Amino acid sequence: MFWFWFFFGVTVLVLVPSLILFLVGRILRYKPYTVEMPHLPAAFEGFRIAVISDLHDRHFGAHNNILAKKVLGAEADLVIMAGDMHESPHPPQPFYDLISTLSAHVPVTYTEGNHDLRHISSPQYRAHMDRIAACGAVVLNDVVWPVERNGQILLLYGQSWRSIADGCPMAFDSSYPTVAVCHDPLQFDRLPQLPDLMISGHVHGGILRLPFVGPVFAPGNGAPLSKRFSLRYFFPKYSKGLYYKGSHTLAVTQGLGFSILPVRFIPPEVMILTLRRAKN
Repeated sequence: MFWFWFFFGVTVLVLVPSLILFLVGRILRYKPYTVEMPHLPAAFEGFRIAVISDLHDRHFGAHNNILAKKVLGAEADLVIMAGDMHESPHPPQPFYDLISTLSAHVPVTYTEGNHDLRHISSPQYRAHMDRIAACGAVVLNDVVWPVERNGQILLLYGQSWRSIADGCPMAFDSSYPTVAVCHDPLQFDRLPQLPDLMISGHVHGGILRLPFVGPVFAPGNGAPLSKRFSLRYFFPKYSKGLYYKGSHTLAVTQGLGFSILPVRFIPPEVMILTLRRAKN
């Protein structure tokens, strides 16, 4: 009888955490936030942005139909893909399917992250970007796209990972409300000029979060395993949610996909940002 209860207890201790981890990594959720922006035009009051990032070629249903349904269910006015949606050397058909499904209903933009470039040569890169555009997304790599609503304008900027890695600055037209997509949230500390709102991913919510500690580990940007235990990869400054510098806001989504192992300690999310005019 002792051995029965012993093995039963061991089985429970192994299976229950495994089941929790399995479910945590697979149940999509919305994460809503309100972002106040100074001088937001009246036409953009209540404007909703759905942010998805760090899919890493993961599939949510055939053709990513479960993810598409979740994003469309937010009834957003714009979908922003904030990088690392793709990483394998093969054409990511489920990712293309996701763009096609979403762009049939709502404007979609895409800005690259570090993993989007990992296995892609220059010719493949150009073909990949062309395919993204052909599927209906606006490719925001070092370009600005004016979003118009009832005759009023919001400027949407995107910074490519190549520009981030090269330390290139961004210049924003402060006569309009500005939103910038930069995959790495540490750009919030590097840029000499900040937009009203910066949208990032990359950190996977800190990969692992502990009570009273917060985010534990940050992605290593391709660093070899021998260097991944450097202190600079622990306790990331920006991991998920909203951060502020005066009237400037950084929004960091905790992403959708896996990092190294097919396990998530933090739920995958569709971040929903609702824009409001800042109160004086």
